[in-house]
Amino acid sequence: MKLKIKNFFIGGLLTTSVAASVTGVIILLNQNSLKPDYAVDQVDSHLQEDKDNSEKLTSAKGGGAVELSYSTDIKVINAEKVVSLSFKNPSKSNQDMSVKIAVIKDNKEYIIAESNRIPAGYILKELDLKSDVKLESGGYDGVIHVYYFNPETLERAVVDTNISANIVVE
Repeated sequence: MKLKIKNFFIGGLLTTSVAASVTGVIILLNQNSLKPDYAVDQVDSHLQEDKDNSEKLTSAKGGGAVELSYSTDIKVINAEKVVSLSFKNPSKSNQDMSVKIAVIKDNKEYIIAESNRIPAGYILKELDLKSDVKLESGGYDGVIHVYYFNPETLERAVVDTNISANIVVE
């Protein structure tokens, strides 16, 4: 009888351990959909400097002011594992930004690429396709998620922008 109770206890413990492990893996896999609270203290490596030296926008203390320039047409080049886009954080902005590019399929979003920090005065033309992303050739609905950050503290602003996009995969 003691052996049955011991085996039952060990079986229950193993089941609980497996369930906790699976839950942990699911949480880790879904982390790419979380919004960052602070910017990565690393400027994106794909940036090009913008030659426009416009005067900064003004904002109230504790606030921010941004201007965007972007294209809603995005191209994924599978062979090169890159996402080609046009996104500019003009010199006028007084906030840093970061972007996540998502494909929408069956009413679900799948993050396919994301940037590091984009300071004011820089243009982003290319991102690396996430290594686990597999897309078939064709057209997809998508979204550009834009997050804003204080350039001094790297703290995320309370406002985000979501821009509908057309994504073509080659």
